[in-house]
Amino acid sequence: MRKIRRIVDIEHAKLKLRVQQLDQEKEIRAAWKELKYSFSPGALLQNKIGHWAQVGWRLFSQKWRARSS
Repeated sequence: MRKIRRIVDIEHAKLKLRVQQLDQEKEIRAAWKELKYSFSPGALLQNKIGHWAQVGWRLFSQKWRARSS
């Protein structure tokens, strides 16, 4: 780490650290918001419904192909 000799240097270093802290807090808030949304009951239900809709469609199309052959 570099030596700080003047008060101006200390203030500049503090400001730089504060900016880094704010950037990290912003990234954490964005990650938390995404995580919170992806594990909400509504999102989980929506994912399950979408999954079962795809599985049901595949089963239906397999049965339909078997009948038509």
